[in-house]
Amino acid sequence: SLSFLSVPWIVENDANSALLGEAWLGEGQKESSFCCLTLGTGIGSGLFLNGKLWKGVRGMASEMGHLKIDFSGKTPCSCGGHGCLEAFASASALHKKTGYSGEELYQKAGQGDSLALHAFEEMGAFLGRGIGSVANLLNIDLFILAGQLSQAFHFFYPSCHRGAQESAMKGPRQHLKIVQSKLGDDAGLLGAAYAWLQKHAR
Repeated sequence: SLSFLSVPWIVENDANSALLGEAWLGEGQKESSFCCLTLGTGIGSGLFLNGKLWKGVRGMASEMGHLKIDFSGKTPCSCGGHGCLEAFASASALHKKTGYSGEELYQKAGQGDSLALHAFEEMGAFLGRGIGSVANLLNIDLFILAGQLSQAFHFFYPSCHRGAQESAMKGPRQHLKIVQSKLGDDAGLLGAAYAWLQKHAR
C-alpha cells in the first residue's frame, strides 16, 4: 500500500506510460488507435484503441514481447516460456548474441562493426514479424518504437519494415507505419504525468 504518501498518486507500467506520452504529446497525438513498443532490456508494449488505453480484462493486455515467433523450443524467454519476440529482439537477446550492451551495440554499429550490424538486422526482422501479426489482428496502422534500443532505429528499420510487410496481409500492410518516438526517454515520464492529471486534476 502507498497510503503513507501525503500526495495523490497513481501506478502505471512503463510501456503504458510511454503510450500515453505519445498520445498526449508525441507521434500518436492525431491517432485514435496505435501501438507503442518500448525496446530495452525486454520488450514492453501498450495499445491505444478507439481513443483509450486498452488494458484488457485483467490489466495485462498488449504483452507483445511475448508473442511466440519461434516454436523450436530452443530459445528461452525471461517469462519462462520459449520462442517469444523478446528473446530475439530485446537488448538482453542482443547481448547474448554479441556480448555487447545496448549502448555498445549502437556505437559498434556506427563504426561499421559487422557483428553489430547483423544483430540489428536480425532484430528488425523479428520485430517486423511481430508488428505485422499485430497489424493483422487489430488493424492498427501506426506502431511507435520507444525505449533505449529505439535510438538505433536507422540500423534496424529496413529489416523491420520488410518483416512487417511480409507478415502483414495486403489490407493492413498498405497503411502500416513504423516510426521512432521523438520523445525519447521522456515519453514514459510525460505519460505518467498525463495519467495522474486524468485521475486527479479534475
